[in-house]
Amino acid sequence: MFGKEIGLRRAVTGLLGVTLATIGAVATAPSTAMAAPPTPVFGSAIDGYASYQGQEICDPTDKPGVVGFKDLLKSTYGDRDWNISRDCDAGDTSEHKEGRALDYGFDVTDSAERAQADDVINWLLATDQYGNKHAMARRLGIMYIIWNKQQWRAYDPSAGWQPYTGDIPHTDHIHFSFSWSGANKRTSWWSANPVGGGSEDLPISGDWDGDGDETVGVFRPSNSTFYLRNINGGDATSIFKFGHGPSGDIPIAGDWDNDGKDTVGVFRPSNSTFYLTNGTTSTDAFFKFGNGAAGDRPVAGDWNNDGRDTVGVFRPGNSTFYLTNGTTSTDAFFKFGNGAAGDRPVAGDWNNDGRDTVGVFRPGNSTWYLTNGTTSTDAFFIFGHGPSADVPVVGDWDNDGDSTVGVRRPANNTVYLRNTNSGGAVDIQFVYGI
Repeated sequence: MFGKEIGLRRAVTGLLGVTLATIGAVATAPSTAMAAPPTPVFGSAIDGYASYQGQEICDPTDKPGVVGFKDLLKSTYGDRDWNISRDCDAGDTSEHKEGRALDYGFDVTDSAERAQADDVINWLLATDQYGNKHAMARRLGIMYIIWNKQQWRAYDPSAGWQPYTGDIPHTDHIHFSFSWSGANKRTSWWSANPVGGGSEDLPISGDWDGDGDETVGVFRPSNSTFYLRNINGGDATSIFKFGHGPSGDIPIAGDWDNDGKDTVGVFRPSNSTFYLTNGTTSTDAFFKFGNGAAGDRPVAGDWNNDGRDTVGVFRPGNSTFYLTNGTTSTDAFFKFGNGAAGDRPVAGDWNNDGRDTVGVFRPGNSTWYLTNGTTSTDAFFIFGHGPSADVPVVGDWDNDGDSTVGVRRPANNTVYLRNTNSGGAVDIQFVYGI
């Protein structure tokens, strides 16, 4: 009798889920799941919300946390997975190309499948017994979900479900994107150790005190905080909040007012806007430039040798740089690099002529391609280890007037710097950030 009562209750709950799903576009208020994957017993400590981490490299191998989540769904709802990894040259930027996104085939026009889709979403976004909102999504390191023309974002959880207007409506599958921590099984679902925000610190470099030496700091998206140092070692000498990391802000640095000191800024892809400061917390300039929806990545440099740094963007979809000597005007645009290969843009004065030019770091082969002009490749060499998810950073580490390269490796929070633009041994190495 007890088993029959359980079956009846699940059937009624399933029917109710179908009815509610027919009324609403997507489940928007967490409720008790009708089936739900089997869930471990957790304590009150929980992971932070995953910050936005868009595709940076191309490494189309299925990551273990995504495979584990797929297997969890298969054992609960049946085998409907579509894919995890995607070829490097297939379409625009996507976490599929890093093996940390899953498409799972629920069809919104099928009432049973729609009820199951709502069920897994309700389970992921439910508040747990300790009052932790969106508990399972946080424990799994889920960064965002797209389903039936709507999107939920861990990096803006208070906004709830928002309209999704991409080319693919996601009515025949749910898309799950994962932070690197979630993708690599470094969250509390897989271990007893919750992680902060699901994303590693992003490196940023500049001459913060005007002494001619550029040093490496980090921007922490989970709390929108910069941690800067005046030497490449030791503790932070300047800590302050600027930007709004949950909006996917990307840090940049430059001498915006020609006072001989670099200060920071952020580029917000969601509205294609740069926010710059001449100090720390004040916003001294903001303006639209680029097209964040196209996957634009920011760069900054003194493009015309006037002593003042201005910004630009690199658009991976067409491998094109768009640079401005002011704010909103496009003063130069040209193709350089191969965005489809996951190229990361950089900028610096490679030849000590007083003028910054651009380059790219290609994680797939750990190779730097630098130009002293626009389209010519004036230097290329291997430095770093792209498969380790190395993030490029550039600066004049030894105050000789030349910008040279470096990388920060998220897996061990280590920065590796080189004093010449060539392959070879590491000149400076230290641990910084989380």
